[in-house]
Amino acid sequence: MHNKITKAVTASLMAAAMLTTTVATIAPMSVSAGQVLGENDFTYKALPWHTCETNPAKQTFELTSDGTFHVTVKEPGGAAAGGESRWDLQFRHRNLTFKAGHTYKIHWEVKVSRPGIQINTKIGNIKGDEEYWNNNNAGPHGGGTWNPIITINSTEWQKFDSTWTCPQNLEGVEWAFHYGGAGANQPTPCTQSGDEIWFDNMSIEDTTGSEGDWKGGQDNLSALGVMNRDNSGLENNYISVNQVGYFTKLAKVATLGDNKGDKIHGSTSIELGDSALEFDLIDNATGKSVYKGNTVPGGLDADSGDNVHTLDFSDFTTAGEYYLKCGDYVSFPFKIGDDIYSESGHNMLTNAMNYYYQNRSGIDIEEKYITSGDKSSLAHIGGHKTDTAAVQTKWIKSYKSADEATGTYKSSDITATGGWYDAGDHGKYVVNGGISVWTLQNMYERAVAEENADKFADGNGTVVIPETGNNVPDILDEAAVELDWMMEMVVQPNEPTWGKYAGLVYHKLHDHKWTGLATRPWNYDGPKDQGGWETKRIVKPPTFAATLNFVACAAQAARLWQDIDSAKAQEYYDAAVASYAAYKEHYYEYDKSKAGEDGNGQPLYAPMDQAIGGGAYGDDNVKDDAYWAACELYTASKALGKDGDSYYKDIKDYGDAFTVLSTLEGGENNGSFGSFNWGNTASLGSLSLYLNGDTITSDELNKVKNSIVDASELYIAKEEEQGYGIPYQGTTFTDSVNIGDEVVNGFEWGSNSFAVNNAIVMAYAYDITGDKKHIDGVSTAMDYVLGRNPLSVSYVTGYGSYHISRPHHRYWSNELDSTLPVAPDGVMSGGPGAGLQDPYIQALGFKRGTLASERCYVDSIEAWSVNEVTINWNAPFAWVVSFLQDEAPNVSDSDEDKLVVTPSKVEIEVGETETLKPTVNGSAVDATFESSDDSVVTVDANGTITGVGEGTATITVTFGDKTATVNVTVTEVGTTDDTTESTGVTVPSFTGDLDEVKYGDVNVDGFVDSSDIVTLNKYLLNNIAYPLKSDVAMENANCVYDTTIDTKDSVAIINCVLQIIEESDLGPQK
Repeated sequence: MHNKITKAVTASLMAAAMLTTTVATIAPMSVSAGQVLGENDFTYKALPWHTCETNPAKQTFELTSDGTFHVTVKEPGGAAAGGESRWDLQFRHRNLTFKAGHTYKIHWEVKVSRPGIQINTKIGNIKGDEEYWNNNNAGPHGGGTWNPIITINSTEWQKFDSTWTCPQNLEGVEWAFHYGGAGANQPTPCTQSGDEIWFDNMSIEDTTGSEGDWKGGQDNLSALGVMNRDNSGLENNYISVNQVGYFTKLAKVATLGDNKGDKIHGSTSIELGDSALEFDLIDNATGKSVYKGNTVPGGLDADSGDNVHTLDFSDFTTAGEYYLKCGDYVSFPFKIGDDIYSESGHNMLTNAMNYYYQNRSGIDIEEKYITSGDKSSLAHIGGHKTDTAAVQTKWIKSYKSADEATGTYKSSDITATGGWYDAGDHGKYVVNGGISVWTLQNMYERAVAEENADKFADGNGTVVIPETGNNVPDILDEAAVELDWMMEMVVQPNEPTWGKYAGLVYHKLHDHKWTGLATRPWNYDGPKDQGGWETKRIVKPPTFAATLNFVACAAQAARLWQDIDSAKAQEYYDAAVASYAAYKEHYYEYDKSKAGEDGNGQPLYAPMDQAIGGGAYGDDNVKDDAYWAACELYTASKALGKDGDSYYKDIKDYGDAFTVLSTLEGGENNGSFGSFNWGNTASLGSLSLYLNGDTITSDELNKVKNSIVDASELYIAKEEEQGYGIPYQGTTFTDSVNIGDEVVNGFEWGSNSFAVNNAIVMAYAYDITGDKKHIDGVSTAMDYVLGRNPLSVSYVTGYGSYHISRPHHRYWSNELDSTLPVAPDGVMSGGPGAGLQDPYIQALGFKRGTLASERCYVDSIEAWSVNEVTINWNAPFAWVVSFLQDEAPNVSDSDEDKLVVTPSKVEIEVGETETLKPTVNGSAVDATFESSDDSVVTVDANGTITGVGEGTATITVTFGDKTATVNVTVTEVGTTDDTTESTGVTVPSFTGDLDEVKYGDVNVDGFVDSSDIVTLNKYLLNNIAYPLKSDVAMENANCVYDTTIDTKDSVAIINCVLQIIEESDLGPQK
């Protein structure tokens, strides 16, 4: 019988405890002093134990009902498969401490599904080049020798015990089990596909002392990066606030949550009813109440799993430091003031922008340019000072050896030094760089338009960089670091493989395989016996997406540099024109049936699965990128006095021209709730058209403005709906690279980035309307990021009482290596993701589909799916901070004496009328009215408007020195439909060609897959906003073949994708 070492004791104590307490759950008993490990068994969680795999090796794991860690091998990896060796699959525990001269008793138990499985176990450093103990004996670096691998010859539980005296002090080491494929030091595979391994009762006991005990004891979840109310250090922390503060004139809202959504074992919760509760705003200095209010019950908030009440204290405007109290429940302290994001010596924008300097490639990072944190340890030797890489002849998912990358598939070498490292790794990607550069340049362009650009002037100090003193705005200098690197990625005509596509741009540059964490950028590529990873730099083929990203950013830069350095502006413009011409010459629409499994049938589109050694950044639709590029080229042409007519035509040919979207489709997105991201860029072009509105017609400009305001209204409504105020909602998605075909519903990777990207749209809506609700929406988005969330955590390093500190980053790896630095301030984590793709967060015992989205987070360097940091996420964070610094202090205190027109937006058909009602302080006034386009809508002296022709126009209302505008959309008769939602639609009679019908293929792309599930679910949610594209699509959706298209059809497709039923089971059965 398999015995549990600690569980039996804990269970008996729990049974006794239940006789005398009403607490619902009791934390498991902490093990005795001298225990080095953070977890011995797996009753509730596995952390700090977790798995690790190196592509193409794959494994899954679960915590079983009887408390074991159960691994299933999907693919063992190994050199022949494109991996390395037995370490391609691992089960490990990191951050262990051992003391010189101390004797340790080591115990572990294992069971396997078949005899003959081999396991190599070792205590060593995380680089893998030192082993102090291995295979139950002292290892070569710990007073012993190399010991033979362990072969498990029984399917019964096996127990292993050994005693080891450590000869030296060790910190940050790991206990790991390796069971992958064949390769170096492993002549045969340890496992094969389908093998299963169970682990339990792991123990390392220090028999000499307790100096190396697990940090704070095994109940210390903070050591694992678990961020929640119970670990925050604040007793009765049930009120979530923006821990940095609130602007005096903007909305001030907090959330009281019952914490029922917290599924961490032993977490506490409270009971919240549906009755309002009194709350107090307490002066933090005096302890006295300065404001009283009543909560507003909000019921169950699905994305947090909490029952919530909101606390609104917006009408309190006195600057100071405060906290909220509701009965026994309290919040962290926060400030009210207009300098909350621009504190002297800790300017949030300065620190957010310093992210880019500290992630530059090719130069030494110097202490004098670092703006926060431990500057001496953050400074370091530059990485890749000459970044020469092998251009690949084709798309290769994984390499069996470095020789394949630098020989077999090498076309030529190029040198592309400089730029920014993209995220936590040392890859440099054009598409992610593109939206990052655009966002920083757009932040500057908007500041110029609003006459707030002085803070970006050369030497102002907002952006701290070495280039200061060259009479160029510092933010443009920083953006040029990346843009000039992109210039080096342009294909040259003499390139052997890709020269025929000269002018296109290579997709990305990175290592041919992944490195480990705690890696210094300047010396990691050397041999393993010298601590290196034996990596080679490679360049992936050119793509349309990379080309158009470069075109857009270079054209945008030309516009901005024209009055600063006209020669540089011309260089950017010429490069953009040439690359756009190359795109036009070679463009073809993506055809999935021709792409092939590896994507090389459509080589100018980045495949979705090229994610070894660098992020995939796949994209199968570049029409949005082409529109964005055309917008930037057209406005740049106007700014430089060039002919831009051809670009203007390309703009107008795009289906969503002059529109800022609120739903993202294509590439990696399927119905994402947002306006733009790296893979969906059309809205960026529309925002640039808005800033350069004099280059388009008034009708086109009004269409852009209306779409911005409409999107903002949608995001504001979502904030009001969400219990914790985030302007975002999850969607249905898959992640074939990391979790196969499993369908996930919830927050996507980088959910915080959606919040700040959507805040940019709300900021532009404020610029357009002057309506305070839009800037309130911007600040509310920041509230969520900075602490008003169910974890009560600030997702920005260095800001807030309880903030993250251990993002996924190769150099900011103090969590794993105390000689490396903690992350600097001003870095925003990507935040919660329902995909739970990394094994670290799964090892908390979390399972996809069982946890509210906003709970899917842990602050650990190992948690790459929820704690990544990137250039394209810190850019919108910096943008929003800059906007609020400029605008929030200047918001009008009230609506007193303001001209208000009702309705503020009108949609009518041709021939219909609507009367506008202007008021000041609630009283009707005798205003004048003027239409911007009488061919679309007319208005009489009484304010009655009449639809004349299809289009958009603006009615300007004037009363004395006050003006207001009303946006009007006129449609043809019969096109306005009040129907918005549908849970079932009657199937029309199909009269088309049955040969075109493929049941389940709702998006009519020739395949039945997860994208069809998304398309159908969106149609069922709102068939007006998301109509099916044709009669064939309608017929394809009728999968159960009855009279109605409804959720039964969606379930049928899901079952087909999951291979529960055959595709032939969809539609009519013969």
